[in-house]
Amino acid sequence: MISAFVRSSLKQVQAAVLREPYRIFFPAGMLFGLIGVGHWLFYGIGLLPAYSIYFHSYLQMHVYLGCFAAGFLFTSIPRFSGAPHATLAEVVLMSFILISIALFLGFGIWMGAGLSYIAFLLAIGRFVAVRFHKELAAREPTEFVWIPLGIFHGVVGTLIYLAARLRWTPVWMFEVGEEMSELGFIICVVLGIGGFLVPRLMGRQKLLVKPFEGHSLEFAKRIRRQRMILHITAGILLFISFWLEGLDLKVQSFALRAVIITAELVWTGSLPFPPRAEGAHAKFLWLSMWMIVIGSWALVLFPEQEKTMLHFIFVGGFSLMIFSVSTVVVLSHAGQAHRLQHGIWALRIIIFCVASALGFRIAAPYFPERFFSLLAHGAVFWFVAGIAWLLFALPKITRVPHP
Repeated sequence: MISAFVRSSLKQVQAAVLREPYRIFFPAGMLFGLIGVGHWLFYGIGLLPAYSIYFHSYLQMHVYLGCFAAGFLFTSIPRFSGAPHATLAEVVLMSFILISIALFLGFGIWMGAGLSYIAFLLAIGRFVAVRFHKELAAREPTEFVWIPLGIFHGVVGTLIYLAARLRWTPVWMFEVGEEMSELGFIICVVLGIGGFLVPRLMGRQKLLVKPFEGHSLEFAKRIRRQRMILHITAGILLFISFWLEGLDLKVQSFALRAVIITAELVWTGSLPFPPRAEGAHAKFLWLSMWMIVIGSWALVLFPEQEKTMLHFIFVGGFSLMIFSVSTVVVLSHAGQAHRLQHGIWALRIIIFCVASALGFRIAAPYFPERFFSLLAHGAVFWFVAGIAWLLFALPKITRVPHP
């Protein structure tokens, strides 16, 4: 009897995870994020004898962000398209790939980490491709074209990066590959998924739909084609921007990227107007979009502070967006979406800690004698934000409401 109960419980857990894979990828992503930030914390307090910039940045960009990207796409794509849920093989393979990237980075095996990241991108691409068919093309959001554009950026950038490490290409191409691999995929995901989802979470979707009401189907198709062409053109320009950066045309590269990001977020309705929806999650999403735009333009104005301005985008933009969207997903899928309209204690802690972490990171270059100490302080605050989110989210993630 006990054995039958255990088997039944395991089947229910498996069914819930395959139907909504965010239940394992979101907490795993936050744990990897804590490891990546903890790298600076442990070095700052003397528990690590040395530090690795590459370990920190690649773990955060490829594994932390990768887990949340996989969790969101594996959960949302079947829902948006009405296609089958993730299979056990797909979830296990993706988990294995993400863990492999982290292990390779931990042991300094950069070639293995790079090849595993390519496998991650191809697995994402395959998951989307097998659930896409011609009938869905007419109703898939046009912003989703950024997903294959992002996979293209990530794969090409990683191949260039690995070739440069093997000295198969000129030295200047190392930066092209590194930046394209780290930034290319995540910018495309933000512009694609974020460009579609953020306005709707902010309660502005009716304003996006209203101008097309009352028009013919042919008119809608024509507008759709035009939007697709504009998104793809922007994606090509984004790809070019990384080559400009490698050719030491940094200001031009940053300016082109800032124009693309700003234009896309304004065009899709994420900016500039404040959210109409109630709740801190909507306000934080709006703030995160502004942080990404402000950080992108700050790179143009202060190119010599590139790493600092990139952290402005990463910490203030990407991570705050992840905290906000993941909170919405967790509460919605736990049958507690109504709580978004009220104060959420974790979000109060998170906004304070993210702001503090960002402040310490921005201040660090201006106090070189205390540089690593300030990084450690910033890491502590982000660490607290991550722990607060886990404490808040885990009980909801394990809750599966009745259908």
